[in-house]
Order: sequence, then structure tokens, then C-alpha cells
Amino acid sequence: MLQNCKNSEFVLGKDVSGCDLPDKKCPVCGTDLTREGPLHFCTSPTCPAQIKGKIEHYASRNAMNIVGLGEGIIEVLFEQEFLTDLPSVYKLHEHKDELMKLDKFGKRKVEKLLQSIEDSKNPELWHRFLATYELFL
Repeated sequence: MLQNCKNSEFVLGKDVSGCDLPDKKCPVCGTDLTREGPLHFCTSPTCPAQIKGKIEHYASRNAMNIVGLGEGIIEVLFEQEFLTDLPSVYKLHEHKDELMKLDKFGKRKVEKLLQSIEDSKNPELWHRFLATYELFL
């Protein structure tokens, strides 16, 4: 029996072999999905889910280690259009006052996030940068 699966599963490369894929289209942007075994991928570089996923990977502990920039924060900042693509991470400082006005964001949280972003400009180990390199290919 086929089931409906969460939209994010289609674009994040999870096993969706038991999901109902009536259109074989990305539910987020409508692009044709690419199938690799049981995994389905959206390959559109402009897909919002793909962009958010790339930012999340870039900010992760194993990559640039930007503390405070996890999935939930990325979602909020994307909805508010503070994040639009990977380079926009390094423009968040331009919105410091606006960020502090967001729900669950305070001065300390915003300052820590911006400092962590600033610290990522000088990664302690180049392997962190190289771990993010695949995002640009």
C-alpha cells in the first residue's frame, strides 16, 4: 500500500520507495525528480528545499560549524527572506536589528549567531571548507 510522505523526504534523498509519487515531480518546486535506486532527488538549483538543505549542510558541525544556524533557524530566516542562497549567510549581519525583532530571537542569540558566522570565515581546519565544496559543484 502506497502512502503519502512528507515533502522534504523527496528533496533530501530519503528512501521513498513506499511513498505515493503520482507526478514524479518535486512537491516543493515542481521539477522532475531524479531517481537513484529507491531515492528520489530534486535537481533544481533554485528549489527552496534544495537551497535550505545546502545551507544546513554548509552550517553543520562537520562543515563550517556555524553554531545556531540549524534547520529551524534556517526555515525562519528563509521565510523572512533573510536567507535566499548560500552567500546570503554572510549578509545576515546587515539585518542585525531586524533579526532581534523576530520571535524567539534576542540580542544575545543574534550576536552569537553572527559571531559564529564571522568565525566560519577563518575555519580552523581546511577540511571543514572542503566538506562544503560539493555544494558549489
